[in-house]
Amino acid sequence: MNRLIVIILFYFSVSYAIGYQHGIFASQSTQGVQWRGTSAIVAEHYTITVMPSYLDIELDWEFDCTGSQEPDSFKNALEIVGNLNLVQDAAVTGMLLWNGDEILKARLKPIQLAREEYEKVVDRNADTIRRPRDPVIFEYGWGEDNYDISIFPVTWQGSRRLRMRYVVAAINMNGYADIPFPTAFNRSIATYCLTAGPGVSSFEFIDNNGESEKVASPADFTAESERYRRAVMVRPVIENSEGKSIFFTSSINLEMLKGSLTHVVGRTGAQVLATAQIKEDYVILWRWNHAEYIKLYARQIVRQAESLKQFLTRLSDADKRAALVIDISGSRMIVFELGNYGDESYRQMLHFVDSLAGLDYTDDRQTFNPGFSQQQIDSIVALSMEEFEGAIRLAMSLFEEDDRTIRRIVLLTAGPRWITKLNYQFVFEADPGVEITPYFALAGALLPEGTPVPSDAVDFYWPGIPLSNIRQGASSMSVEAILTTESGDSMTVPVSASNALQRYSWNFRSSHLDRKLHTSSKLLPQIEWRIFNNGVLIKEIAEEPVVVTMPDAIQFGCALAGTERLESVDGTLPASLASTFGFVDRSYALLALEEDVMDPLDQERYRIAGVPPLTNADIFRIPDESVPPEKKADAQATVVPEKQCAHAAEPMAPVMTMQKSRLTITFRAGAGNHTPRFATIGIYTLSGRVILYMKNKEIRNNTIRLALPEAIRYSQQTLIVSITYGGMSFTRSIALR
Repeated sequence: MNRLIVIILFYFSVSYAIGYQHGIFASQSTQGVQWRGTSAIVAEHYTITVMPSYLDIELDWEFDCTGSQEPDSFKNALEIVGNLNLVQDAAVTGMLLWNGDEILKARLKPIQLAREEYEKVVDRNADTIRRPRDPVIFEYGWGEDNYDISIFPVTWQGSRRLRMRYVVAAINMNGYADIPFPTAFNRSIATYCLTAGPGVSSFEFIDNNGESEKVASPADFTAESERYRRAVMVRPVIENSEGKSIFFTSSINLEMLKGSLTHVVGRTGAQVLATAQIKEDYVILWRWNHAEYIKLYARQIVRQAESLKQFLTRLSDADKRAALVIDISGSRMIVFELGNYGDESYRQMLHFVDSLAGLDYTDDRQTFNPGFSQQQIDSIVALSMEEFEGAIRLAMSLFEEDDRTIRRIVLLTAGPRWITKLNYQFVFEADPGVEITPYFALAGALLPEGTPVPSDAVDFYWPGIPLSNIRQGASSMSVEAILTTESGDSMTVPVSASNALQRYSWNFRSSHLDRKLHTSSKLLPQIEWRIFNNGVLIKEIAEEPVVVTMPDAIQFGCALAGTERLESVDGTLPASLASTFGFVDRSYALLALEEDVMDPLDQERYRIAGVPPLTNADIFRIPDESVPPEKKADAQATVVPEKQCAHAAEPMAPVMTMQKSRLTITFRAGAGNHTPRFATIGIYTLSGRVILYMKNKEIRNNTIRLALPEAIRYSQQTLIVSITYGGMSFTRSIALR
């Protein structure tokens, strides 16, 4: 129960940035009179190897044991407990505990077994002083990336030392494999040493604004340095990869998993679009409001013309065409037809805009309001709506009918803003495939880098026309990537075409091509990009990504699987990725006991630095999770829990589907179109372990829907479903996805 106190205290500070590490620690009695003291980190050092797509982190810690009052008994049998958060998606892969001059190596065990063995050593019910033995347990806490740690024993005013190893996977941030930088738990004493690992030529620190700083390897600094304050992300520099997608890959050959692991970090959708050379047509609709006063707004028109000149000049690509419609309220329209840069119509358009940009003007406009009456306003708005619809219809008529061309009407307005009421009843339906957008929303991306959109061109104002009431049939641009294995299996990944990422955030996980994959055969070193406009495929691009071979398949696998987003393209994954690769999760904890002392040679090897990887002998797997996938498949034909498959081929068998860890069972009507009201459902692993058992589950509308327990919800394995209803029994296997 004492551990709960720490967790409850910690719960109130759960909001944190993706690299923000923090924790709370205490010391307490285990026997005798209840006593609670403090525990603080008195030494903290990070040895970090920057790998191409993950950080390999060794954290040296020393905890003290103090308090405002000395315990009255069992002073050498106190316990340090703590609750902490690591970097988001970190995977803890090993731990060493110092026991005097000896070093203990933690092993990975099922959480219940680990806790039982730890408590057996601590023996909180002991009423006599015994020789304390040394355990440490590191286990999952109350939620994602939250952990509990318990160390026993510690002496009053003494300390304990340990070294933890964990890995942190990269995230695709605007096409870069950036990795969250782990913040210090005790900033006043923490020190860092970062070194570029194999395959990394150098690395950069990225701050919260996306600005980068090149860092020489190795980099040594303290948590109170300016460099620490700027480090939000670490960006490994991979030679010859700038602007390209990257496959970080490694072959895996474990008892429970074989094939290839690949972290796909792709270009952003915006980057793909920028190099796609897609045909684009722009019609700029430039509205001059209140023509009788427009001379007073010469400055605004000149400024807008200067910006338009730059904008039109940027459309010099052969696949981009432009037209211009100048709509002067109550007057005639000036129209320049659609054309390519260099065409006669385009030259005339540029010449006209250039002539406006070169006009002299006086900037002595007086602010005044003509004081329109409501009747005048209604009349102006009615005419304005009529003119708007006519101008838009004219603009749309300038486009050619081509589904493979992006068509945009760009709205720009000049003149006074005297009618502020915008909630008029006005709805306009644009033609399908035509996007209507304000000039300022588009120009920022197309003007030369560093060129601001002038303030005179930012506001859209057309009397009585709210932009929100313009209904557009054009869907936003969409991009998808297709990945294919050597055996022909493939997966399609939708990628956002937006380039709106400004700050580092996990909200954009699905907006980029960022996939952690297992494949039985290797991924082909290619990406097929497909670009859609209004649901129509308009472009296909083949890319050969950079392929980086990862040197440590196990730690690489821990980094990918620890994100809980490792998926299989062409097969099923083991029931437990934690026990496959060796890291802490909801089911497994690290436990070091006194008998886990390392041999003398290994102790000398790891005394200064390093945490050895977990071997098969260090991982105690839950029995049915140690069966390799191919053996599970062999067992599928013979392992049938509780019921035999006597009626499996009968037409009355129910239909089962699995989607997002929800099982749907659809029953077929029996004689007389009658379906029984209740069924008994059993769900089992292939080895017969019960996952879910429900007796007399009600059938509603011929259907039963079940949510699988959270413990297996994120796994990918094959389950056995046994159904009994109406005097019949059926057994089926179904794969989690």
